Amino acid sequence: MFPKGLTIKSIYSKSLKEHMGITHPDYGNLVAYEIEYNRRTILEVRSLKDKNFWLVFVFECLQDVASNQSQSIEKLESDMTLIVETLTEEISLLNLSQFILSPIKHMMSELGHVYDFNEYLMKLIENETNFITRKHILYGISLLAENDYPILEKRGKELYLFKDMIINNTGYEAESND
Repeated sequence: MFPKGLTIKSIYSKSLKEHMGITHPDYGNLVAYEIEYNRRTILEVRSLKDKNFWLVFVFECLQDVASNQSQSIEKLESDMTLIVETLTEEISLLNLSQFILSPIKHMMSELGHVYDFNEYLMKLIENETNFITRKHILYGISLLAENDYPILEKRGKELYLFKDMIINNTGYEAESND
């Protein structure tokens, strides 16, 4: 359960040479990505070389949900666009499977078309490396929770703060490409 107030900001440019390799068909290439909660920055990524770059993909699900709740698009300069997406509903219910599926819908295969779930499953069955794993998603959710974003998890009839359920997150950053 993800409460309201989480904001994702993405800046795209049509001309900057330095970008993250993620392209929006209308606005150009992603040059900056930021997640805030209550106007406090939790995550900021400004380069493909940033150690947390991969989290941009993990949070596709949150971004998809937020864009349906509140999205604003603002021209910053002649070729730069800021997209701000915010969770505005009291609680957004999301499953782990949604976090797995959302990046798949946004990724392009080596054949130049958008992945579908069947193609992703075939690669999984063939033991090919997959970009997003359950471990990546749990790390991303833990990062949000450890930065005081009050994610709740329902276990049976009880609700628990996700932050209180984190056992040990130490050292995972170094293994982020598992």
